[in-house]
Amino acid sequence: LTDITEKYKFTSSIESTRKEEDIFIIKFEGSFVVPQLTLSPSTLTFPYIWKEDEKESNLIERDLKIGCDCIDPSKGAHFKIAVPFPFSTKAEEKMSLMPKEEKIITIVFDPTGIEGRESRSVSHPLEFIYDLDKGGGGPPRQVTLEAILSYPNLEVSPTTLDFGCILFDTYKKKHLTLKNTSILPVRYHWEFIEEVTDIIPEENEEEVKKTNRKHHRVPNIKVNELYDILPISGVRENGEKETVEITFHALLKKPPKGEARCIVEGRPVYNVT
Repeated sequence: LTDITEKYKFTSSIESTRKEEDIFIIKFEGSFVVPQLTLSPSTLTFPYIWKEDEKESNLIERDLKIGCDCIDPSKGAHFKIAVPFPFSTKAEEKMSLMPKEEKIITIVFDPTGIEGRESRSVSHPLEFIYDLDKGGGGPPRQVTLEAILSYPNLEVSPTTLDFGCILFDTYKKKHLTLKNTSILPVRYHWEFIEEVTDIIPEENEEEVKKTNRKHHRVPNIKVNELYDILPISGVRENGEKETVEITFHALLKKPPKGEARCIVEGRPVYNVT
């Protein structure tokens, strides 16, 4: 309901003087009745928690009540609903409500519509856009759709280890920290990615060229023969930390770059080089 007031003043004046006198004043008052939507609640929350035995997508549903508030019983609200992905609804896109009338629509969230498996919160506006050709209603109304995703997540620090220069046929240890940053227990294990093949032993390259000798090659060597990780697997509860020890064995004078990955059940891997 919008009130508008306008005043119009009629005056007269004598030609020989500039003074004006009011003859009468007319005051116009009016009220514009604009139907408004009432939305409850103002925020819909969709909590999703990953489960180990989950085979199918678990759709999460929430109900939203829509009402029409207008003092004129003959004027209703006409609008359309704009639902953002990955949310959806089976309600009609265009709807109309008369004063005091209410409808309940169901909003559905599909967790598979969000890429990645990082625990996070994602918010999108659900908009109700008035049909201006049928009486309007002002700017669009909004309801916040908030999806709260929970996956088993780790924080790995650091993600790069530099063992520097060490003597041949010795070893050196480095440490990194794993922290469970999720509300779920994290089960993890380590594995190496690269495999070193046809390793060339350390030889004087210039000497090889002069004598026209061929490099002597040794059998394939796997990265896990050069690096050890302890513990190789484990379980961490929410907020718990664990120190992981990585040992490098200098069995080659020109060792290759190694890469390991920490695989967590329920999410992508974490790589460490």
